[in-house]
Amino acid sequence: MGIKEESVNISISWTELSKRTKAALIITALFAMSIIRLSFGTEYVGYFAGECDMCNLEYAITDDQLILQKPSKKSVEAIQIIKGDFSDLKFNAPLLLLSNLTRTFGCPDCTDGGGYIIGFKFLWIDFKFSFDRSSEPWYFKGMADIVKDRMRCIEKIEASQSKN
Repeated sequence: MGIKEESVNISISWTELSKRTKAALIITALFAMSIIRLSFGTEYVGYFAGECDMCNLEYAITDDQLILQKPSKKSVEAIQIIKGDFSDLKFNAPLLLLSNLTRTFGCPDCTDGGGYIIGFKFLWIDFKFSFDRSSEPWYFKGMADIVKDRMRCIEKIEASQSKN
């Protein structure tokens, strides 16, 4: 007297699904990707203004380092490295952000108002997104506030470092 093992083999082809089912699956996947938020080893925040090379500033944030970087058209130069515990400065980015192939939201610096940078390193690849103050994706509301908040905190850290 034993338990009989049976297996069920379900094979469904995408072409066999109805349009309504496909739409529901796509919407569910998008919703799941907008909810899933990841924390990355290296994250980036910064701002830029196209007409002013001195106005381009970017910070790389890791758990134990804060790196001030000056991006130019050809490269990124590390200017200052501050050691410490910076895990509080890190943010969780939605997985759906990776689907933005243009890496731009709105029209940053089109009206000479500058733009913000937010990004992260994922699988050894830098993903940096530029956006203007009023163009945030629907799945990452508060993105500009995150950059502003991190920049304020970093300025305080830099000020305390320069006093030492």
